[in-house]
Amino acid sequence: MSRLSGLAGVAALVCAIAAATPAAAAPPPVVAEAATEVGFATARAHGIITPGPQEAFYRFEYIADAAYRQNVQESRESFAGAIVDASGWLPPAAGAVTLAPLLGESGGIEPGVVYHLRLVAENTDGATIAVAPSFLTPKPLEPIPCFGDNCQVLPPEPRDPTLGTTVAGLGNPKIHYDHYGAKAKPHKAKPKKKKRHRSHQKHKKAGQHQGKAKK
Repeated sequence: MSRLSGLAGVAALVCAIAAATPAAAAPPPVVAEAATEVGFATARAHGIITPGPQEAFYRFEYIADAAYRQNVQESRESFAGAIVDASGWLPPAAGAVTLAPLLGESGGIEPGVVYHLRLVAENTDGATIAVAPSFLTPKPLEPIPCFGDNCQVLPPEPRDPTLGTTVAGLGNPKIHYDHYGAKAKPHKAKPKKKKRHRSHQKHKKAGQHQGKAKK
């Protein structure tokens, strides 16, 4: 057997052993994206998980900023006591699986609060954590006082704060534009009538009677 043929045989054996050896164990790769459709009590989370050859368990966790900061100050895990939402299992898959659950349907999210969000995926080889950008739930606006009969109430206009817009709130009452707005006619005060003193009126009447008597 020549030297070249011997090297070829060794290379083939190494390839066969490598093919028969299972892939290195590793937790599932995870990607977390910014939440959208943020409302007063709900928010839609987004994440991507690649389970690989094993089934994977996943869960979304969120915690209010005040509790998050307190955990950090007291040297605890930052998400200690976080709310677990939208958890589940994924079967083995070579490709990526996209997740977009709606958080807060069972409570836990309040208006006007900053929340920290993350996605956790794990298998028998370990866990992977992906932190998403924090999100702020909108705070309902107080209704504007409405006066008069010509008063209109506008319906709510939910917007997405992640797109840089504002949330109109539960309603936006306004005063009718033509009657109370910029087109309203300026109010003109009526001229006050001069009040004459009673003694003056008596003297005037007395003068009238004297004039009639002279005639």
